Amino acid sequence: MKKLIAVFLAAVITLTLAACANEQQNSDVSDNTQSGNPDSSSTQSLDPVPSADPGENDTAIFAATEGTWRLDGEEGTASIYMDGEGGFIAYYASGSVEASGYLEYVDEYGDGSGRYDLYDGELGLINSFYFDSDTQIHMGNNNGNIYIKEGSETDTTPEIGVLVPKTRFTGLAQIENNNDFHGGYYYADRTEDGFTTIINSGFTNDFSAADETIEEYIGRCVDLIGEFEYRDLEIEEATLDSWPAYYLTWLEGENEDTRQWDALLVTTDLYT
Repeated sequence: MKKLIAVFLAAVITLTLAACANEQQNSDVSDNTQSGNPDSSSTQSLDPVPSADPGENDTAIFAATEGTWRLDGEEGTASIYMDGEGGFIAYYASGSVEASGYLEYVDEYGDGSGRYDLYDGELGLINSFYFDSDTQIHMGNNNGNIYIKEGSETDTTPEIGVLVPKTRFTGLAQIENNNDFHGGYYYADRTEDGFTTIINSGFTNDFSAADETIEEYIGRCVDLIGEFEYRDLEIEEATLDSWPAYYLTWLEGENEDTRQWDALLVTTDLYT
């Protein structure tokens, strides 16, 4: 019987970073760079290109993008103006136009929190972004530049941290390293004998007591990291650094593919 050990997020790590004397102020919408003083009135100088293939749900999908979004939320930086109907114009910090075109939405995981691709009429796909909150987006996957919607406060949501257990495993072979896993990460390593897999995973906590029980939410989490339908799930309540925690055991698979799971699940305000 194969054995798997899953470790979920235990704590949110807060890091203090020293700011560089000269921060990057240029846009990362495309590879071009240019600096200068912004022209706040320039966001109305062009008409954004409408979405190339509008659908019946486009209005709701693109409505959240409406507004001017500034790099790091600071004045004098690059910006992106989006009209809320699928069109955009990207500006350098100088206020000159970097690119203009349309958005396409890709619901990667079917959970409504997908990716927005920016297409320039001449250059094609130039970048993509994801929503961190109603007022913050980030370019690329996890480490792209942050854009804050004008008129809102900078998002102070801490980054998701990775749990490092005190007891370390040795002789492991990496089998998966995913830093774009449902708003978090999924790391999987296997022991030399091939019988034990250690999984370290963290993702956005979307539990709502009004919509489901904690047992139902835990079942969803188990489904998320497992490969087969689970059975015989046992839950034991605990705490970890004052956060709610649960020791879990379950089985999945049949016959020679039967797998026994032992897991620690920890829920914080933002992540599991």
